[in-house]
Amino acid sequence: MPHRWCVFNGETSNLALVRKNYKLACEVTDCTTLEEGSSCGGLSEESKFSYAFNGCYQRGKQKIEACDFDGLGRITTVNPSQDKCEFVVEILAFEDQVDANTEILLKV
Repeated sequence: MPHRWCVFNGETSNLALVRKNYKLACEVTDCTTLEEGSSCGGLSEESKFSYAFNGCYQRGKQKIEACDFDGLGRITTVNPSQDKCEFVVEILAFEDQVDANTEILLKV
């Protein structure tokens, strides 16, 4: 399974909505690395939105709905990390990737 990240889709027509979702994301994930002087402090505002959205998405076990943010998030397989700022990616356990009701056939 490829690595996946959640990033901001770039839609800035409603900046108040973007900032609201950014603030909510930072309540769920650690955004202290986005502060000035920190490893990700030099990111653009849009990249900071992506960093926060991705933190929530990873904590939400990469579920599609964990990258919604009122339609402002999108899932990518392209690593958005920049310079010294590493965007986390979770390695999911098998049971986190398969629905509990999925039938699995094993060959022996």
